[in-house]
Amino acid sequence: MGCLLFGIGDLFLFNYPAFAPGIMIGLVTIAIVGVFGVVGLTGVMTFIQTLVANEYLGRVLGTYGTLSRCSDSSASFWLVRWASPSASSPFSISRAAVTSSAR
Repeated sequence: MGCLLFGIGDLFLFNYPAFAPGIMIGLVTIAIVGVFGVVGLTGVMTFIQTLVANEYLGRVLGTYGTLSRCSDSSASFWLVRWASPSASSPFSISRAAVTSSAR
């Protein structure tokens, strides 16, 4: 349930500027979505801990954390490449690419 509410909250967070001006709505939404994220991640960690024997728990959680961070990094890299195909590195995105893709 926490992951579902997290997704709905993120959807609202990324789209509210089209309907309402100001930053206050965004700040409140980030705080609320953060709570949903904690609830969702707590459920995932509890589920993993109930499935895995104590002898392997460190390995499993380490692998989960590593794969999670790798997927975050690769998603960021490919998102930047998509937003600016001419960028030579993921950190050289131009301001024009950001503003044109945001419209």
